[in-house]
Amino acid sequence: MSEWRDLRREASFRGVPFWVDSDSVPVGRRTQLHEYPKRDQPMVEDMGRQTREYKFEGFIVGSDFIAQRDNLLKALDTPGPGELIHPWFGRLSVTAGKCEISHSRNELGMVRFNLSFIDGMLTFPVQRVNTRRQLVAHVP
Repeated sequence: MSEWRDLRREASFRGVPFWVDSDSVPVGRRTQLHEYPKRDQPMVEDMGRQTREYKFEGFIVGSDFIAQRDNLLKALDTPGPGELIHPWFGRLSVTAGKCEISHSRNELGMVRFNLSFIDGMLTFPVQRVNTRRQLVAHVP
């Protein structure tokens, strides 16, 4: 068996498996281009790594597809980060983004979807006690 077949994993989110038709993720750097009059060269400002948004077109199929669909809906509706098993990138901690699920009369026993997962999660600043300042204030 070839190496890429050995590396591929079965996709799932929060333990709910699904089949993947295709996937995509933007990569690279975020940049801001600055162009100036009477200059031949622009200035390119590096704004950091591109946010990785993992997008899937996939499906769930089988005699229990309704139950599996409901499990996936529950997993997608749960707030906060969850574990995504990506077929090519492995285990990732992501937050579910905008997703769409569809049914078709021509595809009985199957549900299709477009899923979007954002790498990383929002963390709010946390206020911490400045113990150094408290110590200085209590020393005579």
